[in-house]
Amino acid sequence: MNLSITSQKEQPLMNRVELTADLSYEGATPSRVDIKKALASQLNTDQELIIITKISTQYGFNKATVSANVYKKKEDILESEYMMKRQQPKSKGSEEEKPAEQKKEGDAQKEEKPQTEKNEDSGSKESAEEKPEENKNPHNKE
Repeated sequence: MNLSITSQKEQPLMNRVELTADLSYEGATPSRVDIKKALASQLNTDQELIIITKISTQYGFNKATVSANVYKKKEDILESEYMMKRQQPKSKGSEEEKPAEQKKEGDAQKEEKPQTEKNEDSGSKESAEEKPEENKNPHNKE
């Protein structure tokens, strides 16, 4: 992974530096955590003071443009709660994934129940379905 800073803009009222960097990499796009480590080593600052705001990849190339805010003190960080959550490393067993899996299992159980009912009562449902069809067709004189 090769990271080169293209621009830095000092924001004294926000106590931060807004920067953009070009990133070239092999394989999958690096995670925010990996990019923060690379930026922290290049800027000689703490990783907790860096907030990655955007990673724009280029289709078909192993290149990306990274936008980040680098704060001077931890107390100065003025990012939304959503942005702060995005900075955290992803865990495999996160709480957000569990409800989604439970919903999928619940949907699968719902799908299985009607199938079992159809299989048990298939004879009575077929005859009930055939009768309305016969009544609907006025040209059928059986």
